[in-house]
Amino acid sequence: SSAEALAVLGPVFAEVSRAYDATEVPFLLYWRARLAACLSQEERSIDDYKMFIAAVADQIAYASQLSDSQIRLERLQPAGPTQKLRPAVGLIAAGGATLAAGLGLSIGGYQEGSSLYPGLSTAGGWDSGIDSYRAAYNAQGVGVVLAGTGTALLTAGLVKMLVDERLRKRSKAR
Repeated sequence: SSAEALAVLGPVFAEVSRAYDATEVPFLLYWRARLAACLSQEERSIDDYKMFIAAVADQIAYASQLSDSQIRLERLQPAGPTQKLRPAVGLIAAGGATLAAGLGLSIGGYQEGSSLYPGLSTAGGWDSGIDSYRAAYNAQGVGVVLAGTGTALLTAGLVKMLVDERLRKRSKAR
């Protein structure tokens, strides 16, 4: 049945194209775009919808077709990888960098605090080393918070990337 539909639509599409080329009446662009979409000529359909929208944007007589064209154009236009993946890639990169910084700060603070702790037990060590020990302990705490934030950003980026891919597949199926 789809082959029969294509056989019927092909000549109609050709006739509408010829009529538009001869007259340049704007409503023919709308119908040519609809037919092109039915014939899986998405690029042609997108171009015709854009031309139709530009041609009738200020004409009230075409308000219904204009609205329909805008909706159909949004559905037809592919969400390119740069449009959808950049935010996910940005989240992943920010998450990875924040996680690495947090781990580095946390590990560095732990190592610094561990090396200071034995000296604090001596009589003179407590007074002289407590500020350094507190700074190392605080750095370790900040590092843990940064590592957690980085993990959250990284996870959000990965989830966004998976959702975007699912939406892209659903859009192609439509």
